[in-house]
Amino acid sequence: MPSFDTANALSLLGKNVQVELHWSEDPRPLIYRVRIVGVALTLEDEQPYFLTRDPAEPQRFPDELFWNDIQSLSVLEDAAGNGQG
Repeated sequence: MPSFDTANALSLLGKNVQVELHWSEDPRPLIYRVRIVGVALTLEDEQPYFLTRDPAEPQRFPDELFWNDIQSLSVLEDAAGNGQG
């Protein structure tokens, strides 16, 4: 599981990434591609998260992607990060 701090989270702004999410109540991982459009740095007792959009189908409001749900995250090259797949 990756760990994030303010500096490396902010370095992901504007990047297309592939994320693998895993929750204890669902044994199957979810893998998908998103563009990171924001970072929410929260209070000490709250969970920080990324604000994301689907690069293939941008919506008006971004989705939340909580850091503690991320099993793996990899930055995609521009050609690979076009939202397909």
